[in-house]
Amino acid sequence: MQVEITCRGRQLLPILTLQHVRDSIWCQRDAVSPSFVPDVSTADHIMVLQYGRRP
Repeated sequence: MQVEITCRGRQLLPILTLQHVRDSIWCQRDAVSPSFVPDVSTADHIMVLQYGRRP
């Protein structure tokens, strides 16, 4: 059985490193809400990865 891993709604390829995901997906300014203010909450510093069965 294969699983699908996503970050901010984007499917991640199995060859990607966490560093690449952090730099190119999680830290993108356009992926953050306009009301984002740095250092407001520790929740803004947590990368959430979702996983599930492939359809």
